[in-house]
This record gives sequence, structure tokens and C-alpha cells, in this order.
Amino acid sequence: MIARSEAASYLVRYRSGTESQSRSLQWESDLTVDGRGFRQHLAEAMPPEASDLLILAASAYAVDRMVARPGLRRTRDSGDWHRDLFMDVPVSDPSRWAALAAKTERLLRWLTDDNWNLHFSQRAGYRGPLDPSQQALFSALPARCRPILFSGGLDSGCALQNALSVDDAVAISVHTNSWMQNTQRTVAQGLASLSTHRLAALSFRVNLPAGGTETSQRTRGLLFLASGTMAAIAAGADGLVVAENGVGAINLPYVASQRGTESTRAMHPRTLHMFSDIVSSLRGTEFTVDAPYLMSTKAELIGMTNAVADKALSHTVSCDSGFSARVAHREPCGRCTSCILRRQSLAAAGRPMVDERLPYRHPIPVEFPEFSAMAWQVLRLRRCLREPDPWPQLMCEFPELVHLDGLLDQGRVLSLYDRYVQEFETYLQSLGIEQQWM
Repeated sequence: MIARSEAASYLVRYRSGTESQSRSLQWESDLTVDGRGFRQHLAEAMPPEASDLLILAASAYAVDRMVARPGLRRTRDSGDWHRDLFMDVPVSDPSRWAALAAKTERLLRWLTDDNWNLHFSQRAGYRGPLDPSQQALFSALPARCRPILFSGGLDSGCALQNALSVDDAVAISVHTNSWMQNTQRTVAQGLASLSTHRLAALSFRVNLPAGGTETSQRTRGLLFLASGTMAAIAAGADGLVVAENGVGAINLPYVASQRGTESTRAMHPRTLHMFSDIVSSLRGTEFTVDAPYLMSTKAELIGMTNAVADKALSHTVSCDSGFSARVAHREPCGRCTSCILRRQSLAAAGRPMVDERLPYRHPIPVEFPEFSAMAWQVLRLRRCLREPDPWPQLMCEFPELVHLDGLLDQGRVLSLYDRYVQEFETYLQSLGIEQQWM
């Protein structure tokens, strides 16, 4: 956490393309990053480039929230919701970051559909927002340990359980409210109690005291990745693990009207590739963000996890409004795409009992447009996959797949979606509506 006496060193200037003068983003006033839960585990000062990375990501997140996108009428008329954003960030070595400006701007543009123009100024002194330490993370980290980004959702809960079943683990979380923090802590403690291995759970709190006018929040993924990377570097690791399943990470649009980053790209394979490249260039050594479940469906990830963890996993939150509601033990809606995917996946994995602790507010989701959109996507996927040469058909139906070129094997992607379609159709049959969609 930045000391208040140093706050002037963390004055970020920004403006949008519609403004002639810059506005100021003052750390510890407009934006806070509280790392006390992180600092107490560290033994050495944070490398300045790692602090810079978090400053940049948190600042981009704040600017993303504070600058509204074009109004609904303009967006509908032009199909364009982009903003022109300019940001001047104080860092420890402006020349090093200037060399990475183009790569970082491309990553931000890919995540948000906005045009970013980054400048870097010298920040005073060496210290970063999360500098010193008190005690060692572990006396000895597991060999080749890569910390896991832990959100408190079902995927990350399964991944953390799988990691703890074989070795010690480090989990890094970011929370923006107390309900999110309590959920993450409850799930992590529940999983740790089932294992003979040790768990170090590290936590960052990010807060915008003045709030924000923009709700799309397409830079959240970058903030999470930067926080996890900062912790990984502090722990001496050469990479970070993210737990997203492949269908969720690629995140194809459900309907054709979704364009660009209207479907979040937070953990998309291209995001992870671009981010890893930036961190590796920044450090001068290879840093890799691994996605071990990228070729698995959500149901398959659940199936890899021992059922002994079901009680702990029942506290995970998947609902789109689950954390934003900031209400403890709030029943999930049951109708958003995240709830439906969770329900479908638990059913396919034979583990619906995970959701018995908190019933859904809408027990049957079929009457809602979100369900229709997901079923329509599955129907389109199935039609393409049944073609003799399915990849060109799939590319025509879902042009966003072009972003996987050079990153994933086409055959494995086809197999991933084929298994997902089968799982979803089984779910439709269980609801007794297969004739409507099949």
C-alpha cells in the first residue's frame, strides 16, 4: 500500500479524446490498492518493475471505469463503442517502459476496443505500492511452483483443489469488496483444510472511492494478471497459472450482435500470450502464464476435482451479479449465462449437489433470453461441427476464432467444442426441451 506521504509520486494523468485537458488520478484518494494481506508474506523488497506493472494495470482499470463509453444511441447507430484514452503513468524506469509502450497499447486495445496512448514519467524514489516484507512466504517453495490466480469462482476453486492434492500452493486473489474477500477466504480455507499440503493465500484489495461511470470493466482481467504476476515474481516463480476452462477463455459470442470486446477477453489465449510477452520483455527473462485447462470444458475441469471438495466448492460464486451485489449469502440468479454454464457443467459432471447449499432465484432458466442465446450458439456450433470440413464453417460462423491462429491447434479446438456441444445437449434433454433445439 502506498504511504500517504508518497501519494504525490503516484499522480496518474489521463484524458479521453473528447477532452482538451488532462484529469488527475490520485492514488490513495481516487484509487487504492491495499496489499497488507500480500506484504506480510514477503521477505524481500519488490522489484521496481513488478510494482510498475501493478501501478499501470490498476491505473488502466481506474481510467476504464472513470471514462464513460459513447452513449447507447451512438453505439447502436455506428456499431462503435471505442474511446480514445491517453494516460501518463509514473514508473521507476520510463525508458524501459517506453520501449514496451506499443506492445502494452496493443494489449489494452485488444482487451477494451479502445485506442490507448501511453506515456511514462519518472516516479520519485525506488519504492512501489507494495514494498517491504516481514516473513518468508514458505521456508522453501515447491519446486517450479507457479502461483494460481484465485477469483473465488468455480474454475479457480477446482484448480486450487487439484494443485493442493499434489503439492504446496500459492493462491493470489484480488477483491473489490468485503463480500468477495470473504468468499475467497472461505473457499481457500475450506480447500486447504482438506489437504496435507500448505496453502499461502495472498490478497489485494482494489477500491475506487469515488466509483466509476463505466460498467464494462474490460481491464479487470489485466488487473488480476498484474497482481498475480507481481506475487509470482516476489515468490521467485517464473510464471503464473490461470484456471479458466477453454470454452470460457475463448468466450465466443452467443449472438451475432455481440462485437469485439462486448465478449470479454480477460483470459483469452491471445491475452495470455501478449501479457506473457510484455512481462518477459520487462524482466529480461521468460515469464509464462499457463492455462492448464484451456483444452477442457468446465464440466471436465469439475470432473478432474475430487468430490471431497464439493462442500468447499459450494461456496464459490459464478453469478454475474454475485460479487457486485455485495450481499453475503445472496442466492445466485440462475438465469445469467454464467449461472447457466455452471448449472450445465455441474450436471454434465454428475455433481449438481454442489449447488444445493444456495438455491437459484430462478430454478428453471429456459424462459430467459440468456438461455435462448446459449442454446442458439450450441445449435450453430453443432451445425458447423457436422460439416465434412468443419473449421472453415466454424470460422465463417464465428470469425472471432481467427484470433486463435498460431496459438492453438485447430483439431483440439474442434474437439473441445464438440464435447461442449454434447454436454449442453444432454443438459437440454434433462430439461425436456431437446425437440425445440435439436
